[in-house]
Amino acid sequence: RRAIAAGPPRPRDPLSAGSLGLLGRVSRAARTREELAAPRYASSRVSGEARYLASLPPAKAMAVRLDSRADRERARPDAGASPPSATVTWSWSALAAVVIPAVIVLAVALA
Repeated sequence: RRAIAAGPPRPRDPLSAGSLGLLGRVSRAARTREELAAPRYASSRVSGEARYLASLPPAKAMAVRLDSRADRERARPDAGASPPSATVTWSWSALAAVVIPAVIVLAVALA
């Protein structure tokens, strides 16, 4: 029961021999007291989906969440409706800001 309640194993700390504290290395006993005081995230109130996502690597968990969100959006009743139309306009001032210096550089280079 404890193993199930504890959830998936935590990733190992790269400083597993002891972590650096304010005054140097923290002893293994002090670290275990800190770990015991830390809140447990795997409890009986956590859903099965959350436990499954926590057991996956971060990139895979994000992909699963995005896939489920996309499926949910596709299943919406108005998903078949046509998307709103977009109007495209040219920004003449931005175009001039690119074209005019290019023409000047080209004229100087050819002269």
